[in-house]
Amino acid sequence: MTQAAPEAHRRMLQGAEQTLRTGELPAGSVPANDVKALIRERLGL
Repeated sequence: MTQAAPEAHRRMLQGAEQTLRTGELPAGSVPANDVKALIRERLGL
């Protein structure tokens, strides 16, 4: 990712830093537990 799109990588790192600093997810993001629940539901687990 860093070689193919260095700007995208920088933006991703900046977003991660902001999340760690503020403790808040970026607007429009989905918590990991919600994603895991959706996967389990789709797999019928």
